[in-house]
Amino acid sequence: MARITQLIHVNIVVSDIQESVKFYTEMLGARVIREWHGESETSGEVLGFGKGTARWHAFLLRWGEGDEMAFPQIDLLQWLDPPSVGKPYDTMAHVGIPRICLEVDNIDEIYAELAAKGVSFLTKPKPLNPKTERGSRTKIVCLLDPDGTTIELIGRGHPSADRPSK
Repeated sequence: MARITQLIHVNIVVSDIQESVKFYTEMLGARVIREWHGESETSGEVLGFGKGTARWHAFLLRWGEGDEMAFPQIDLLQWLDPPSVGKPYDTMAHVGIPRICLEVDNIDEIYAELAAKGVSFLTKPKPLNPKTERGSRTKIVCLLDPDGTTIELIGRGHPSADRPSK
């Protein structure tokens, strides 16, 4: 039986590709791996737009060191024809992909840096599971990108610190 072998990328559709690339690179520290303008006579049908040509402007981004084409990646994409429309999910309970999560090395520090730069957060960093034996060392915080897409940041503590209480 054939099987899926890995996650390649997650698309985030944006309304202004330049503004979004600036946010993800300058604020969140992503690296641009590739930029391209695409147009395909078959992609419209394959991607569910119906028959006809689809046009887009996209950037592949990733975090971390090493092979630039390592996966997974974020595919920021602005549809040109048909144009990007709509708003991100307004609740985390919405069916689909309401957020992506990025691991950070110091959640309190990155929160302070980004908040000082005007990034919009839903709350301050909070323990992931406050009802653990010794308190949670893993913290999370959610922020909004320029289009309102939710980005979760997670700062992990020692794994044994987050075992649930008995």
